[in-house]
Amino acid sequence: MSNVALPHLRYKASILAVDDNPANLDVLAQMLAGASYEVRFATSGVMAIGAVRAELPDLILLDVKMPGMDGLTVCRELKTDPTTRDVPVIFISAQDAEDDKLRAFEVGGVDYVTKPFHPAEVIARVESQLKIARLTDELRQQVLRYQLNPHFLFNSFLSIRSLIDENPEAAREMVTQLSDFTRYLLMQRGSSDIPLSEELEAIQNYLAVEKIRFEHKLQLETDLEPGMVDGLIPPFLFQPLVENALKYGAKTSQLPLRVQVTARAEAKGLRFRVSNTGKWIEPEANLDGRSLREGLGVGLQNVRQRLSRRFPGQHEFLISEKDGWVHVEIVITF
Repeated sequence: MSNVALPHLRYKASILAVDDNPANLDVLAQMLAGASYEVRFATSGVMAIGAVRAELPDLILLDVKMPGMDGLTVCRELKTDPTTRDVPVIFISAQDAEDDKLRAFEVGGVDYVTKPFHPAEVIARVESQLKIARLTDELRQQVLRYQLNPHFLFNSFLSIRSLIDENPEAAREMVTQLSDFTRYLLMQRGSSDIPLSEELEAIQNYLAVEKIRFEHKLQLETDLEPGMVDGLIPPFLFQPLVENALKYGAKTSQLPLRVQVTARAEAKGLRFRVSNTGKWIEPEANLDGRSLREGLGVGLQNVRQRLSRRFPGQHEFLISEKDGWVHVEIVITF
């Protein structure tokens, strides 16, 4: 099969402008057009929520006063949804009352702009919030990366120490795989895109280390199609799914834990699938008295958001459970 090339796009910020007055939307369109944004529009609160959930924007310009579902209600609803709560909302309004501003910030708004619009001011405020959002997202990636791996690294070192005497060859192999995986972690700091082959190689190194650690307690099947070497994806897009499969599969599956990882080129794109024996655990659930929101929940939410921003309208994120197996898939179409 021929290689699949994921598109390496020059990223343009996506903005959703929401106002029930078409004239105001025209003004915003003219201002934002000159700033090279991708702009979408909605004329009601219901349309706005549907548009955000269909394709996650980088920022929302939201009118406070709208008939039916007003801007405050829209913002409040978006902030209660883990998938949409991190999208910054700048309120726009003809009112300059302090009470209106206070309510806007209380429901989660990050800024408040009054009409009539001053183009330079609007662009400056938008750029400021986009920059904050980008820096926050980069920080979140770093936190997630080190959140997922400390126990893995620590336990790997302990395993190497125990293997040095009883199985030196396995210890040497584990050191090699672990060093390659650690190099991948360190080299991707701040990277926006990497070759798909690098992500798949890191996954193979990670699984090789875990196989040596758990021996007969872990059965692995991998089919990472070698033809897909020139695609570009955000780093650590698939890795969290593999780590979750081992971490939470081991807690809900009888031993040996079985894990299958496949990456395949399809007629219209790419399908990456991780399957493990065991049961699906909701991110909000508790296991042994501990909340999983900061582990499983954060990891999956992060993957969803990155997919929405990098491949808007071109991806699926699928979770299913059947016959004692949990399946998590990412499908990217072009």
